Amino acid sequence: MTTTTTTTTTTAAAAVPPVTLLERFRVPGGFALGAIVLLGIAPLALSDFRLSLLAKYLCYAIVAVGVSLAWGRGGLLVLGQGVFFGLGGYAMAMHLKLADAAAAPGGGPGALPDFMQLYGSGGALPWWWKPFANPGFALAATVLLPMSVAALLGFFIFRRRVKGAYFAILSQAMAAALSIWLVGQQATTGGTNGLTDMQGFFGYSLDDPVNQRMVYFIIAVVLLLLMALARQLFVSRYGELLIAVRDSEERVRFLGYDPANVKLVAYVVAAGMAGLAGALFVPAVGIISPCPDRDRAVHRLRHRCGGRRPGVAGGRGARRGRRGLGTEHVVRRVPRRLDLLPGAAVHRGGRLPARRSCLTGDRCPQPPYP
Repeated sequence: MTTTTTTTTTTAAAAVPPVTLLERFRVPGGFALGAIVLLGIAPLALSDFRLSLLAKYLCYAIVAVGVSLAWGRGGLLVLGQGVFFGLGGYAMAMHLKLADAAAAPGGGPGALPDFMQLYGSGGALPWWWKPFANPGFALAATVLLPMSVAALLGFFIFRRRVKGAYFAILSQAMAAALSIWLVGQQATTGGTNGLTDMQGFFGYSLDDPVNQRMVYFIIAVVLLLLMALARQLFVSRYGELLIAVRDSEERVRFLGYDPANVKLVAYVVAAGMAGLAGALFVPAVGIISPCPDRDRAVHRLRHRCGGRRPGVAGGRGARRGRRGLGTEHVVRRVPRRLDLLPGAAVHRGGRLPARRSCLTGDRCPQPPYP
């Protein structure tokens, strides 16, 4: 009996292929190469204008990392990440506008931002603007506010077992409702124009090219850290459970796990990443606003397709998706009818060719959506 067991164990161990040196250093080597390109080569090779464009696209890449977790690994058809991006962006922009108003000649604590003086808001700062004068509160709100909204919505949506195209429709409706509300509140949110013309960033002038490069470095470091966090989630036991929920939710429920909680965590983490991306987008670009119809469709395409490059549920899909959709001359030529592309993907069942993930090294088959 002992001989048989030993033989079986030896045979099983011999069946496992040895880990090559390339596979062992592939992931850390990829992160090191990305850090060298983003933190070393890009600042030296690109002009200030091109570097500011790259900073904007890296913000989109942060959103795509969250999409790769929620959609790529969890199968959640997240089409409303722009909501959390906007919440984080407006939280940061509100603080920067209040700081600019306080630092302006004749300003001070409680001074009205320029657009409120133009459009008229009753002569007093709205009560829900006042907490954002505190930099600590504003920084925490850029992440915690989107995560709180996602936790509240996800709790009721996932408990009701809403999934697939129905979940996508709800997220799209949420994005449309927030956009309409922002446009309608012109005296307090800037309306269609949004919050623009940020002059400073926590005491640093954004007109100085040196400070603009500092903002770029912050964005690049945050992207690398979030990609490392996403990889840890991918290879953890939670990542395996998330894949199991994506592939067979009913079987996971039969085994004693609650799929609603598993999906809720992925949804909330992705929302926090989108909110942080929106907060970093504001000093990089100097504006946050609800886009006009055509641009809003383009931004939705960026957020959807960027993290869902065919078959890649890992970080490479996020990076390549941002690179593929992150050029202005391509985005401006996107036909308006192309906004129907995600609907066609849902109609196809969401099937995309399987490819190997650069973060985990495993193949990531895409299951059909119900």
